[in-house]
Amino acid sequence: MSRLNLYVIAIFLAVSEHACSFSCSSGGTRTVGTGQISYLAILVIAGAGLVLFYAGFQNYRKFRILEDTPMMPIRSIPMGLVHVRGKPTGGELLTSPITQLPCFYYVVEVERWARSDKGESEWSLCLRHVDHVPFHLRDETGKVLVDPHLAQLELTPTFVAETGPNAAKTRTLDPSRKIQRAPLDSELTDYFLRTNAQIHAEMAPQHESGLRALASFRERSVSRLPTGLAPQVAGQRLRFTEQCLLPDREYNILGTCVENPSAHDEHDRNMIVRGQNESTYVISWKAEVAIEKQTRRSSFLLILAGIVMLVLAAALVLKGVGLL
Repeated sequence: MSRLNLYVIAIFLAVSEHACSFSCSSGGTRTVGTGQISYLAILVIAGAGLVLFYAGFQNYRKFRILEDTPMMPIRSIPMGLVHVRGKPTGGELLTSPITQLPCFYYVVEVERWARSDKGESEWSLCLRHVDHVPFHLRDETGKVLVDPHLAQLELTPTFVAETGPNAAKTRTLDPSRKIQRAPLDSELTDYFLRTNAQIHAEMAPQHESGLRALASFRERSVSRLPTGLAPQVAGQRLRFTEQCLLPDREYNILGTCVENPSAHDEHDRNMIVRGQNESTYVISWKAEVAIEKQTRRSSFLLILAGIVMLVLAAALVLKGVGLL
């Protein structure tokens, strides 16, 4: 299941739990036996079920599109929804912050091992560092410009490591890349502190509407920490994960082909973007079979979770009116 789907489930389960807790002290409750049922909790659970059910069908729709859209050579792609595979190329390259690899897109997520409201320790995202540039996707027949803005990305994992007390000693490096050495703990901590300050400086002058900020949330740099981190915060157990879209590695892309407004020649007339009418836009390093299997599985889990929550809401309603 994608991380986005996990976030959706976690958010709504958390809201449902708080709503159920609220029912114990809410004035809008009805006593049934020894317990109380909050109509607000029922509405929240039912709403969460509908959202999960809808997300599952959206995922299933993406699976059907993947299955029904044949792979085609880049030279032959028409306008509209296309499915291509090739290697990213281009003149402008970024340098990933941790492994210093040339790439077209990188995401670094820093998670902190912290105690939750329930009193249990778990990983929680505290910082995300993102940057990307357009690139050309090339196969043996030609190339096409790709704008990764608002794409659902499954990038190549290049680095995973922990720092701080009780940190895991193993560090994962992409074996296909010639990375000279893994960064030291002090270097990771310096990057963490420096990037946190940089993100806060960049976020300060931004004044975006809530909907616009939400639409680009997954591909923006964000920090959930204060501007000036105290030494004890930086000294906590942290997990660093870097993922990159690398040149000379094959990627599957399912997106919308449109006319390139900045074409340099007749071989550069098209570009792949997220469509206005068709929002399905996937860039993945995985094979097509693996993508379809993962999408089908996440669709089933989301639909099942939605049905369970809707049945739970219906059961609470029946119990509330004394029919159960």
